[in-house]
Amino acid sequence: MKMADENNPAVLPDDVLAALAEALPPISPPPERKSAMRERLLERVRGDRARQSTVRAAEGKWVAVAPGLTLKLLHRDADTETFLLRMEPGAKLPPHGHALDEACFVVEGTARLGDVHVAAGDYHHSYAGSVHGVVTTDTGAVLLLRAARGVGLAF
Repeated sequence: MKMADENNPAVLPDDVLAALAEALPPISPPPERKSAMRERLLERVRGDRARQSTVRAAEGKWVAVAPGLTLKLLHRDADTETFLLRMEPGAKLPPHGHALDEACFVVEGTARLGDVHVAAGDYHHSYAGSVHGVVTTDTGAVLLLRAARGVGLAF
């Protein structure tokens, strides 16, 4: 049904069109059309699944990147990486700046990000251009980080 717009004024008022539309009996498409519509819908659903990924806890590889630090890459795009960083007690990262925003969620343990103390469940955000001091942990920690691509390998 063609709706009114500035180039095509309505022939009938909207309430009359709505009443006529509601009065029409439903029409089932021919079986081949119904099948084609169903397949297109399923393709879209499958396509959405192809745009998702899951890394199970037992999957992936922990890679040693510095003494007391191991990293497990979870996702990489053109600019950023999402990874888990496991820090053994006493491990340290040198002071560093951030080319892009960096998000940090503490999964386990405690750590100090410069002068900021964080514990399991805490979230810390460093904005692009910011710098923080030494990152260290006395207890050990697992951090979930989303940072500029290559940062995790620079430790």
